[in-house]
Amino acid sequence: SITTVGVGTTTVWLSLEDDGTYEPGTASMTLTVAALPMTVTADPQTKVYGATDPELTYSYVPSGPLTNTHTVTFTGTLTRTSNENAGTYSITQGSLTNANYSITYVGADFTITKAPTDIADGNSATYTDTIITFGDSDILLTPTSSNTADYTFTSSDSSVASITTTSTNTASIRNMGVGSAEITISQGADTNYQAKTVSY
Repeated sequence: SITTVGVGTTTVWLSLEDDGTYEPGTASMTLTVAALPMTVTADPQTKVYGATDPELTYSYVPSGPLTNTHTVTFTGTLTRTSNENAGTYSITQGSLTNANYSITYVGADFTITKAPTDIADGNSATYTDTIITFGDSDILLTPTSSNTADYTFTSSDSSVASITTTSTNTASIRNMGVGSAEITISQGADTNYQAKTVSY
């Protein structure tokens, strides 16, 4: 029997010895081993902005049945379009190959989703329920986050707590009278972070 070990063309020789009746002889044939058609399909992948990339995985389907002794193997890896911002990018064949297969590659999407925004108090007011006395000094709001969008500041009752914007992303709360008011700080989404609203 002939066992194929790779793609290519070779000459196979058959030799017959002298058996006393027939003279010895030889014969030859050209054997061509063609690449096996193989469909490789990338698996879609997702990660959150700032996280480590997951492994790029794939599945494969040969065009016909394989023998029990044949193991499908590949060298190399898939790659994706290089970008770390939130968005959708292509998973490409990269260096994935095997000279014995004629690969039909089916790509997939690599999606980077926006990360949650965490608004910190920036060492100003603590964003929790706060009790003050009428006449106390203004409370300065200097929120910080990794999000680059601007903040907006609102008060549910300006007769109790009035908000004055002191710069693009800072504000102060002035006590205007006795009572309760809910202070809301909102930040829109930017390229890589989700919108966020905190109230206290």
